Amino acid sequence: MKKLELAVIFLTLFFSGAGLYVLLDWRSDNAELLAFSQTVTQGDDITGQDIVRLNELIYSTGGFAKNDNYFFIPSLGPTPIQIMRTGGDCADKSRLLAAILDEMNVPATLVMLAPCDSCPFGHTVVEAQTQDGTIVVDPVYNISFPSPDGRYHGIQNLRDNSSILQARLDELILQRGPDDKIAFYRLGADGMHYSYPVTVNWEKNSLTQFIGSLLANYVDEPSLIYRPRWLEDPKLLIAGLLGIISICSLGLLLMIIFLPRLVAGIKE
Repeated sequence: MKKLELAVIFLTLFFSGAGLYVLLDWRSDNAELLAFSQTVTQGDDITGQDIVRLNELIYSTGGFAKNDNYFFIPSLGPTPIQIMRTGGDCADKSRLLAAILDEMNVPATLVMLAPCDSCPFGHTVVEAQTQDGTIVVDPVYNISFPSPDGRYHGIQNLRDNSSILQARLDELILQRGPDDKIAFYRLGADGMHYSYPVTVNWEKNSLTQFIGSLLANYVDEPSLIYRPRWLEDPKLLIAGLLGIISICSLGLLLMIIFLPRLVAGIKE
């Protein structure tokens, strides 16, 4: 067998094995996430109240400093399990909550908040879709937004009616006291309000701008589509990439083996 064929076989087996290992490790993490969530939720029919309890659990788990752990490379950030064990900032804790909800088959997404349309993002929360409607929760301030009908407000309600946030903050400060973390929630022109929510930043570069413009032909607000889980789950992302590489390696191997034979057959 030719050296090239042997090298490609080795690479195929290596990437396939590595991808399977990471995938199984990811599944093990998910089992731990579910066990963590079941301390406050029971059953498969997740309601807004269940998510409020999960949000409170994550708020009280670990600290609020940026989690410096990571999987594979620093730019991927911490895994949900690493956040569950040591805590994290708003983006970290939102990542953990969204991963748990996804594992519970509840559609959820991170939502980034900015003080103006062109300002850098300064805060991250989670929106989820439950059997009783849409709900937004903030896992670093332990905030949810009950609505008068007994349900909860979603991102669009909060964006369209700024008084909802102020009224809820006033209510929670009265309940928790002036020394609670909620009393230091930053509002104002440079604060963390919901006027400019974004789930996916399509303005990041020319490629994302192009994709965003295409999506605009099919959805009303591309900036509010739900983020895929692999964007916020490093192990899932790496497992997927390794799977794609192994498939490409297998295709290359088949091409190396069969293409010369095909060419020879055509010449005959």
